[in-house]
Amino acid sequence: MSDLISRQMAIDAIKSLFFNVPYSEKNIAWSMALTKIRQLPSVTPQLKMGKWIESKGYDDRDHFYICSECGRYINLNCGAKLSDYPYCHCGAKMEVSE
Repeated sequence: MSDLISRQMAIDAIKSLFFNVPYSEKNIAWSMALTKIRQLPSVTPQLKMGKWIESKGYDDRDHFYICSECGRYINLNCGAKLSDYPYCHCGAKMEVSE
């Protein structure tokens, strides 16, 4: 997946760089920077998909699942259900099959 950014945040970041540029050069540089940003192609983010992989702890009561995308785990000892976690912390939409 490509690196996605907000076009407006890019413009704001460039504005902060032009703070100390002499006024006579600022308009030309600013115009060129804005033109380049506006010419960048739009992208559609791709949804990341993952699965919860069941894992056992030290005893049968220790029950947790690991994200197939990032390795982060969730612990279901507190009475939660796997369906309570349709997304991982990394943003992956999780396949849930309880």
